[in-house]
Amino acid sequence: MRIPLILLALLSLSCATRQASPVTSGEPAPEATPEATPEATPAPAPTLADLRGYPVEPRSLQREVVAALDIDPGPAPVLHVVSKEANDVTDDDAWWSSLGATMPVQRDGERPAGVSDTASARPLKQWWSQGPYVFAQYGYNYAELPVLGVVKDGDPVGLFDFGAWTQPPTILPGDEGFVAMHPLWAAVAEDTLLVCHGHRTYAKSSGGANAFLTALNLSDGQIRWRSETTTCGSHFLLLGGYVVTGYGFTAEPDFVHVVSLKDGERVASHKVASSPDWFVRTGDGRIHVRTYNTNYVFAVGKPD
Repeated sequence: MRIPLILLALLSLSCATRQASPVTSGEPAPEATPEATPEATPAPAPTLADLRGYPVEPRSLQREVVAALDIDPGPAPVLHVVSKEANDVTDDDAWWSSLGATMPVQRDGERPAGVSDTASARPLKQWWSQGPYVFAQYGYNYAELPVLGVVKDGDPVGLFDFGAWTQPPTILPGDEGFVAMHPLWAAVAEDTLLVCHGHRTYAKSSGGANAFLTALNLSDGQIRWRSETTTCGSHFLLLGGYVVTGYGFTAEPDFVHVVSLKDGERVASHKVASSPDWFVRTGDGRIHVRTYNTNYVFAVGKPD
């Protein structure tokens, strides 16, 4: 018996509909669970490695005032020696401990936020802090650290390349390997970067040009002023509108200097027994100065 073609078509349609319809138990089908959206990977926090360094312009190593800071430094502080005591030269840790402090420069341990392992293709060598600021130095060895990075509250704010200042214009024959200049210390005051820079041998080895204190714009590295030579040979302390620092080296004169923050003028000098290395102000307002072989305590007074 032959089945009519129209009947075959109806049978096929009925089977297809039955196969396509889901079998239910009378209960509503569960809602489909939406696929979880993968969380976005947070961008890494910026570091000094993300900055392009400001190449600090080469200039003659001489006292100059390009643009004095717009501040009134007030009367210059007067320093009076309260005490001085010979030290053992190598007992630095004991001196820091007596002040309830530790030597500020760090060379190992966890890096502060914003400080990178490298910057301007040079490895990190050391860092220190000043309030919200961290200063990091980069170079191939500790005798030549031309790149200085500045971080504030964990955010990188400036990377300064002092490579143009490395070689002084005049070098005493035979001393070529000892006169590489680089930043020795840095701090921020009045949105200005203060940098102590020089080398670690006699000033005469570089024609007398050594141990300067220089003020630069933190925003672009432009120089505001530079002190006279043999002013800052290691470290400095901010004291209101002034900077307390010093210089000395073996057979050269040793002094503590008071420098105006406004224009870098040296307003007072105090002879000491040997080269000043560190300056710390304690809670009683006195300034403790660690020199090579003598510890000093200065009281801070006002002009008569």
